[in-house]
Amino acid sequence: MQHTESPRPVRRGSVTGALILIVVGFIWLLHNLGYLPGDIWYNLWRFWPVILILLGADIALRGFPIWFALPVLILVVVVVVGAVLLVAPTFPTKEMITDDLSQDLGALTQAHILMELDNGTLHLERLDEKPHLLMKGHFIHNRNIFIQQEFTESSGLGNLTLADRYEAFFPFFFLGGMRNDWTVELTPRIALQLEFDGSDCRLDLNLSDLALKTFAVELDDCTGKVEMPASDKLDASLNLDETELTVIVPANAAARVRLELDDTELTVDSSRFDRISGDEYLSQGYDEAETRLDLMLTATHSSISIQ
Repeated sequence: MQHTESPRPVRRGSVTGALILIVVGFIWLLHNLGYLPGDIWYNLWRFWPVILILLGADIALRGFPIWFALPVLILVVVVVVGAVLLVAPTFPTKEMITDDLSQDLGALTQAHILMELDNGTLHLERLDEKPHLLMKGHFIHNRNIFIQQEFTESSGLGNLTLADRYEAFFPFFFLGGMRNDWTVELTPRIALQLEFDGSDCRLDLNLSDLALKTFAVELDDCTGKVEMPASDKLDASLNLDETELTVIVPANAAARVRLELDDTELTVDSSRFDRISGDEYLSQGYDEAETRLDLMLTATHSSISIQ
């Protein structure tokens, strides 16, 4: 008896990648021809989960022949893209929002202030005007960013939090054109505990006239400078990762600087600081100084200048 082997079915490869390229090219062409608005890519990124939909549909149709699976995937693409093009003109553009926020000082005798900034700039300084305020801030940012302000008070201690929150889950700052600029002024009239958590940010922190008791910083991929205050017995802790930072100790203060560095470039002003051990520096005349600061710097893959 003669046996005839039936040919093995050819395994169908994925066509989702090809369809995505076709659709992106088609939209790009319409954009270049002037049929689509200039911010179409910004708006289309809101629909990035469509890629997951297509991948899922492709996997579900993997056992079907190409003549059936391909039209179904094309239909899915046409429906989704049609919906995008229909509703995209109703989306907000990259218009900037300006927020002016403040917090009353009231009967506070001290305050803890936490700031969280992701992909932006911060300029921090003393609040000279409006003595009744604890904080005054001016914020310029994209529409999809929300500046969150929270405040509680208990027995003369205030707790203030300022943070940026994104209305969408996808990190739109990868697309470029993101703006998130903070200008914050803090009162010098009461003792402050200042905490800052920043990622991919640019800093200009002038703390020289503030009455700080503690200063704690967590920075990831940031650049900038910090002018320390002349606050006696200030306890400051700076934890840096892939950050370039200049730390300025005021001329009328002395500092003990302790370091824990990993693959970090360090520059220290030798005219002001003496190295007393491998990981510790001391201001000249530290023992006789009336104002002494205690700085702890922990850094990885960073660049630090102490002046």
